[in-house]
Amino acid sequence: MVNCEFYKDTLDIIIPLVSGLLGTIIGGLITYFSVRASDNRKWEQAKIDRLSSEHQEAIAMALEWCEPFRKNILKARLLTGSFLQQWLELDELRSQWPNLLENLAQQNLPAKLQVWLPPDTYQKALHIAAKLNNFISNIDPFPLKTEEWRERFNQYSIFFNGLNEELEVLEMELSKAYKQSFE
Repeated sequence: MVNCEFYKDTLDIIIPLVSGLLGTIIGGLITYFSVRASDNRKWEQAKIDRLSSEHQEAIAMALEWCEPFRKNILKARLLTGSFLQQWLELDELRSQWPNLLENLAQQNLPAKLQVWLPPDTYQKALHIAAKLNNFISNIDPFPLKTEEWRERFNQYSIFFNGLNEELEVLEMELSKAYKQSFE
């Protein structure tokens, strides 16, 4: 009987200790995994927020291209009209002609943000800038008769209207992408 009582007394002591130890270990594991899962969710959310912020920043920076483009297209249109009216000489026209490629280069996006732009954004902006920069070489430097003047003025107006339309399409695409970046 002594042996039975010894085992019984030993078990009475060991069982609460082991069950307390197991409870502590299991509780610790549960706490560890729940804290880890919570931290992982926070880390993932922070990553998503950072990427979303970069996406929005890239598109916002590209949208900022539109205003200088618009102003320079207007300036080129006014210079062309002044030249056609013979208020400007050809050299003066060339010296005052806006350089959209230079403007675009000054507002260039960092490479890490370029990946967030909608497809062909750079190509479309470069296309508009190149068309305007190359247009000056198509201007006829010779004085015109009234009928020829009207025809040429209409051709130039069509050209500038087309540039504005291309710019509006680019701006709409960027605006749409910007709004979608918040969804």
